[in-house]
Amino acid sequence: MRLTTFLLLLLTLLLAACSQSSLNAPNTTSLEAFTKDGRSVVLHENGTWQYQEAVPASYSSSTEQIFNSEKGFFKFEYNPQIWRVVDTSNEAAEFMLVHRNGEGYVMVITERIGVPLNILKRIAVRNARQAASDVQVIFREKRLVNGAPVLAMDMQGRIQGIVFRYHSYYWSGRDGSLQFITFTSQSLFEKYQEDFDTVLNSMQIENP
Repeated sequence: MRLTTFLLLLLTLLLAACSQSSLNAPNTTSLEAFTKDGRSVVLHENGTWQYQEAVPASYSSSTEQIFNSEKGFFKFEYNPQIWRVVDTSNEAAEFMLVHRNGEGYVMVITERIGVPLNILKRIAVRNARQAASDVQVIFREKRLVNGAPVLAMDMQGRIQGIVFRYHSYYWSGRDGSLQFITFTSQSLFEKYQEDFDTVLNSMQIENP
């Protein structure tokens, strides 16, 4: 089996449950929200609240080809000389790119139902562990990307003896929710990180 096909099959296993996020959200005693200036706020059941973090840094970039989500609230740019569009066997995914070298991937999962970011994060981790029980969150940071508050999160786990790294942005708002995912093997991550970040940081939300 070609490596490209093998990686796509593994990604399907890892992310197939993501489209059910709003139906499988775990119970929580507090919610996370964002102020208009991008500050993260924790809202407690007793009516109190508190700031969680300082205002995150802002990231942006520009490439060439534009993908517009059918959901209407999301678009991003990519360089067709670096990325090519491929069909995905994951029914949850709206769009997928593969790197010209065939070893790095971009996947877009959108929903019209907004899910609080703290819950979306838990669901992403839980679903990943269904395919790779040793999945760990190795990086997490709040960012502003072209005016939209997002959660940047990296996960790492072993599937069939291969260690994968998922480098992703998560967003949720009144128009829906987004999982903007890039991935490759851990051993190749540094090689593709710059290209991943260029795509991720080109994202635009219609009503952030």
